[in-house]
Amino acid sequence: MKVSEDGKVLMEISVPKLFYDNGLESLLTSTGELFRAWHSHGEIVHLNKIAELSSDIANDFPIFNTGDLALSLREYNLILVVDPDTKKIKWWRIGPWLRQHDPEFIPGGKLIVFNNNIYRTAFGENRSDVSSLSVPRVSNIMEIDPVSDEYRVIYGGVSGQEMLSIIRGKHELTVNGGLLVTESEGGRVFETDATGRIIWEYINRYDSDEVAEINEARIYPADYFRVSDWSCE
Repeated sequence: MKVSEDGKVLMEISVPKLFYDNGLESLLTSTGELFRAWHSHGEIVHLNKIAELSSDIANDFPIFNTGDLALSLREYNLILVVDPDTKKIKWWRIGPWLRQHDPEFIPGGKLIVFNNNIYRTAFGENRSDVSSLSVPRVSNIMEIDPVSDEYRVIYGGVSGQEMLSIIRGKHELTVNGGLLVTESEGGRVFETDATGRIIWEYINRYDSDEVAEINEARIYPADYFRVSDWSCE
């Protein structure tokens, strides 16, 4: 849904209907889940992020237009881009990411994705939602060109860049060409420069053995903290 500041619903799109209307009905049961069967989250697609293509970089994307939406559907390892007006899916791809989050349009005509790169089974049989240190730290950030379908890992997967978030995870391209990464399950936020070097990091420790999750971090401009009046008015 797109909602105005005063609470009016300006647009509403059914994601399963997108599949039907774009000839992708067969994907809706490709996970093995039955529509009427029990599901741990009571949902079909697990839509976990929507990103809008802004006008300032839209010209970098020859097959997309300003206002097009990138959707991440975790249950299908699927990212798609849709025109919200015509409801036409312009591009979609399953993998190479696994249970991904947070697609973003970036300058240069690319999409970047937080690739969890692992399934919930990594939690173990007791489904405690607590990651063991024995689970490989395989999460990464991927970049893909929707025209050529070429992709590459831009962070993670090499020595010194190990991270793991079995679920959740966010990232943001910074003004200096680096990344702000929220490693949710690892209870860690860090920023890199354009070379991948970590500039700073914060670990949300619970005690000496465990950390508490972090869902999202944001960078605020320096002048944000110069506000003299913090009242709601």
